[in-house]
Amino acid sequence: MRAQFHDVSKTLQGDTVISFRVPDIDLEKIEKLKDKPLDLEIKKHSEKRSLNANAYHWKLCSMIASKLGTDKDTIHEWLIRDTNYFSIIDCREEAVDMIKSRFRYVDEIESYVIETDEGYSWYKQLRIYKGSSEYNTKEMSELVEKTVEDAKSLGIETWSDEELAYTLSMWEGDRYEGYTKNR
Repeated sequence: MRAQFHDVSKTLQGDTVISFRVPDIDLEKIEKLKDKPLDLEIKKHSEKRSLNANAYHWKLCSMIASKLGTDKDTIHEWLIRDTNYFSIIDCREEAVDMIKSRFRYVDEIESYVIETDEGYSWYKQLRIYKGSSEYNTKEMSELVEKTVEDAKSLGIETWSDEELAYTLSMWEGDRYEGYTKNR
């Protein structure tokens, strides 16, 4: 449920009371929860990704793939790697396969040896890319914009800048206007 923080106070017993403003809700349902233990999660609101923008990304991936004689998943992977949202980790060589099984996009950067009390151990440095399902709205906007750029470079017809800005703004609100990429 989306809410707006309202107030915080302390009771005479030392408990903290936090209140929020919420949209009109069924008070009878809330009343039934009174005096029952609840599990609450409070986190900063972020808009959901636009399904239209995501669908448009995949549509363009298919069109690019058709033009290049490959498949949409390969194009999507190229674009994921090109947006550069990744982490670099170091791990023992024997853990590499396990890590690759848990992450979709992993590059081996280099191998090296570390001397320990038990002898020598081989390590690998890996680049692990974040999948688009984990992207926030800014990151997803960059992915869609990169997809559009690549499609245009291949002569594929794309939405107008206005149509794209509107679709992206559907989940970013007014923040999209004036948004500039840092590439």
